[in-house]
Amino acid sequence: MGGFISLFWPTNTPSIKEPDYNSVENEVIGGDMGASVSTVTRQSGRTHKMVFVANMELGMGKGKLAAQVGHACLGVYRFAMNSSEGKAAINSWTRRGEVKIVVKGNTTQHLSELYKKAKKLQLYAYLVQDAGYTQIPAGSRTVLGVFGPVEDVDQVTGDLKLL
Repeated sequence: MGGFISLFWPTNTPSIKEPDYNSVENEVIGGDMGASVSTVTRQSGRTHKMVFVANMELGMGKGKLAAQVGHACLGVYRFAMNSSEGKAAINSWTRRGEVKIVVKGNTTQHLSELYKKAKKLQLYAYLVQDAGYTQIPAGSRTVLGVFGPVEDVDQVTGDLKLL
């Protein structure tokens, strides 16, 4: 009835990195909430980012909004992973801190216009359409996710205010 537990630690395991206190994520948390996305994003070697535009006219609660941002993140990620170019972009983004920013969009029409602009720039974009089970009507467009090179994403979302 004895047991044997083997502890094996691979030698090629990446080391744990110290937090980068100058990162975009830390600046956003403590930053000026009236700042725009392009103001917050600094040149720090980051090549790609994901921005989520929340439809503010819907008046979603915090939990609902968090869930919708999650849907947008997964949607954009899956869309990008469908191509070799997208996979390379995701890999670059992953190695450089996976920058994700949430900003305010005005209306459903505003999100639709931003989506069209993102597609025109050949960015990965995903517009979440709610199923309508809880707070808002079915078919409501809740969050737009945009992913790609920092400079291109800024052309779409750079003037929007942080949420």
